[in-house]
Amino acid sequence: MRFISVSLILVLATSVVGAQQQPPPKPEPPDINFAFKVDKAIDKGVAYLRGKRTGSFHQDIVNGNELILLTLIHAGVPERYPDMQGDFDALLKEMLESKLERTYKVALQAMCLEEIDRVKYQPRIHACAQFLVDNISSSGTSRYGAPSIFVEEVPTASPGRAAVKSSGGRPEAAKKANEQFDPAKKMKPVVTNIIHVKQKRAGPPDHDHSNMQYHALGLRACHDSGIRFEESFLKLVDAHWRKLQIPDAGGKKEPLALDTLLEKKPDKKGAPAGTSVMPLDAMASPDGWGYTGTEKSWGSMTVGAVGALCILDYMMGKDWRKDEDILQGLQWMNKHMVFDQNPELGAKWHYYYIYGVERVGMLFGTERIGTHMWYREGAEYLLAQQDAGGGWNNVVDTCFAILFLRRATRRLDVATGGSKR
Repeated sequence: MRFISVSLILVLATSVVGAQQQPPPKPEPPDINFAFKVDKAIDKGVAYLRGKRTGSFHQDIVNGNELILLTLIHAGVPERYPDMQGDFDALLKEMLESKLERTYKVALQAMCLEEIDRVKYQPRIHACAQFLVDNISSSGTSRYGAPSIFVEEVPTASPGRAAVKSSGGRPEAAKKANEQFDPAKKMKPVVTNIIHVKQKRAGPPDHDHSNMQYHALGLRACHDSGIRFEESFLKLVDAHWRKLQIPDAGGKKEPLALDTLLEKKPDKKGAPAGTSVMPLDAMASPDGWGYTGTEKSWGSMTVGAVGALCILDYMMGKDWRKDEDILQGLQWMNKHMVFDQNPELGAKWHYYYIYGVERVGMLFGTERIGTHMWYREGAEYLLAQQDAGGGWNNVVDTCFAILFLRRATRRLDVATGGSKR
C-alpha cells in the first residue's frame, strides 16, 4: 500500500553545497493510523461523487466528466468499489462519445484512457494527441482549444493492433472488493505500436498557463501510450515556459534540500523490492510563474509550470532533476508553500493548487521540497477539511483532494522518456 510506504520516509538529512554529505536517518515505523485515516477519507469522498455529472474548471466547459472519471480510476473504481461499476461505465461511455473540443477535457481524457488501457484505447489517445498538437500556436502556446478537422483523419483502429502486447491489468488479488488498492502497482500493458504525430495546423496565439499545464499532462499520457511528438514541437512549448519564469523580488540562491526516490527491484540473492532514498541538494533562487506572463507568480501556476517542464524534459530524454529552471520553481514552492490557501492568490483555485503540489512531488520524484514534507502536510490539511458529507466544498475540489490523497500521478521514468523511443 502506497501510503504506508510513503510514511516510512520522514526527515532526510540536509546538507548545503560544499558541506559534508550526511547519510539519511533510519526510517521510523510506518504510521498505520494515518494511512487508515487517509483511506477512510478517500472512501467518503468516493461516496460523495457517486452519480455526479457536474463541475468544471471554467464556465465554458460543459461538464467535469473527465475529471470525475480520472478521480474514480485512481480511487480504485471498480476494483475497490465494485458497486460503482455503473457510474464508471456511464462516464466512460459519455466521454468516448464526446467530440474533442476543449484542452482541459481532451488532456484529461488522454490521462483517463492511458490509465484504463493504453493499448485498447490507443486510437482514441492518438486522436487526443492530434488535437493537442493542433492547438499549439506558432510561439508554443495554447489555451482553451478549438476542434481540429485533422482529428477526424485519425484511424479509429490501430493498424498495428496485433503487434501490441495487451497482457496488462491488475492482479486478481487486487480485484477483491475489500482489499487495499494501490494504483501505482497497476500492471499496464506494454505498447509496441509507436505512432508519430505531426502538427497539421497552428493553434490560436493566445494562452494561459492553466490550460498549458493540463496540455502537458495530456502530452505525457499520449507519450506513455506510444505516441511520439516531434522534437521541434516539444522545444517550442518548452521555450515558452522558460522565458516567462518570474524571479522573486530580492530572491537569491540558497540551499534547496530534495530527495530522489529510487525503486529497487528484487535481486538474484532474494533481497526484496523497495524504495531507497537519496538526498539531493541544490542551490537555487525562488523563481515562479504567473497566469499569462510576468505580472505575478502564484502557487497554482508555479506548480503547473514545474510539472510541465518535468514532463517536457522527460519526453525529450533529459534529466529534469538537473534542470535549473525546475529547481528554481521548486525553491519558489519551498519559500511560499502553505496548504490553507493558494500562495500569493488566496482562496481562489485553492484545491486546484493542492493537486498541483502532488503532481510536482510525484513527477520530480521527491518526498521533500526544501523544509516541507509535502505529502504529509497536504494530507493532514485535507483530512481536517473534509465535510460531513464526504466532500470538499464541491465536486471539483473533491476530485482534486482525492487525487492528492491517492498520490495519483505516476512517477517519471528516465528509461521510458525521449521523443525517439
